[in-house]
Amino acid sequence: MNVDKTNNIQSISSQRHKHNRVFVGIIVMVDSHEYCIPLSTVSSKDKYENMRENITMRKIKNDKNEVIGILNINNMIPIRKEYLIPYDIDISADDSKKQKEYKLLCQSELKWCNDNCNEITRLAQELHRIITNNLAFSKRRICPDYKVLERECDKAKKIK
Repeated sequence: MNVDKTNNIQSISSQRHKHNRVFVGIIVMVDSHEYCIPLSTVSSKDKYENMRENITMRKIKNDKNEVIGILNINNMIPIRKEYLIPYDIDISADDSKKQKEYKLLCQSELKWCNDNCNEITRLAQELHRIITNNLAFSKRRICPDYKVLERECDKAKKIK
């Protein structure tokens, strides 16, 4: 993934086979904008077990308390409803084994997010407040300028 260091806006990955990748996230209301907080899979669970959670990141855990995903609150972006596409996580008979596994993972992640929705929303609102009010914050370099993103989102072309 390419990161523009001047304003921390991430672009679509230039890695092979990732240009058509969907972005999966949860939607929260922050001020007057809906924000999408991306979910990230954990390829190496050991890497995340010892990471400390903070206002920018939360570990998503299953019923066995195993880390199954990461909620990257710092990477939240404002989104317009017309750009959202619901993803059906119900398992169907014609799903492949890989699709079924992914849908089960999504179901577990969604359960965790629903169980923790108040905390997620509080963290997103607090991080937004810190960044937009230019308050002292040691992790500012990993957060985009939310006001710039909101202006761009507001003027984006509507899909018909």
